[in-house]
Amino acid sequence: MTIKGLADRLKSTQSTLNSWQMGSHESEERFYPAIVTFLGYNPLPKPETPGQAIRFARISLGYSVGSLARVAGVDQLSVSRMEADRPGIQRKPFEKVQRFLESKIRGIGSN
Repeated sequence: MTIKGLADRLKSTQSTLNSWQMGSHESEERFYPAIVTFLGYNPLPKPETPGQAIRFARISLGYSVGSLARVAGVDQLSVSRMEADRPGIQRKPFEKVQRFLESKIRGIGSN
């Protein structure tokens, strides 16, 4: 496959792929669903903590911190603190984020 073909498949550009390849930029979250589909596996490290699990699910689904916060109905700082496994996270925002991510993951599994 050519770089152009891959860029088209990932809905990206050749220059973006070149910057990933050269290590000058990491891929944005929005590209991960297509990357996972293309590779046939998820290249992210497996989560070991609740915060890592939220980050893993968020990126795998293509959400930025801000977009996840918006759709889950919590503030962006809360999502960042959850992902960092900071102590003292409020239970309600954590549960809202978990419920949202689980509903999206379940939705993928039923397709």
